[in-house]
Amino acid sequence: MEYHLVFVALLALTIGQVHGTKEIHWDERNVQRASMNEYMDYVLTYMAPIFRSSGLIPMTLPDTSIGWEAQPIWITYGGIIDLYNGRLLDIDNVNRAGDCFLSYNRQMLRMEIRSRLTRMPYHYDYETRVMGLGIFRGWVEGHMEDMVIDKDFLLDMFDFFVFMQYFRVMSIGDIHVRVRGNILTDWLANLTIDLVIFFFENTIVQFVSDTLQQFIQETIDEINANRVRFAEVAQALTDSMQNSDPIPVEKYGENVVRLVQKYVNV
Repeated sequence: MEYHLVFVALLALTIGQVHGTKEIHWDERNVQRASMNEYMDYVLTYMAPIFRSSGLIPMTLPDTSIGWEAQPIWITYGGIIDLYNGRLLDIDNVNRAGDCFLSYNRQMLRMEIRSRLTRMPYHYDYETRVMGLGIFRGWVEGHMEDMVIDKDFLLDMFDFFVFMQYFRVMSIGDIHVRVRGNILTDWLANLTIDLVIFFFENTIVQFVSDTLQQFIQETIDEINANRVRFAEVAQALTDSMQNSDPIPVEKYGENVVRLVQKYVNV
């Protein structure tokens, strides 16, 4: 439940602390827009620990079988590689990958966030069956450098209802692969690496994205289902911060901890 409270803490910040931001302007549509970079940097420090404590990480990855054909010299070989027991072992950190903006217009708050998930190690067992050569077993391990994701949230301040408008992977970093546990010829080892990278780029990135999106949506659904109670937490956070302008993120963090303890049964 702690990840729900961190989400509420972020919403409380957006509700009550817009007056504390320095970069505020109005556009031609009378939309108030503020930079929330400092506060977002602070909130995102919670995310990787939350992914771990909630059980999202380690993440079970899907199995696959990929057929292939190769001609290393004069002989053409064919085979199948099975990848199984896959796990995304960790997400090292989550940080901001661009400016974060808060917009306010007609009782609606909009939060636009671009975040980067850094260094995501993984493990897969493999079995390769090669026509004419036999069966090779071992494992592959490595990491994805990073994953940049855009997110867009709306909060209806009239009834404290949250919507996720947008969630999309914008880019991924390099995918590193090491083949372990079996002595393969160079061409077969290189082929295995190429197939793993292909699988990650075309399947695993989307799978991880979908899993993260589902995790966030389930959190939002629970907040919406209990929005009266969560609104009390948000209001308490807002009231606790009114005497400081702008709000130091350290002080805000102290109030988050205090109110999480107070509302431990949320």
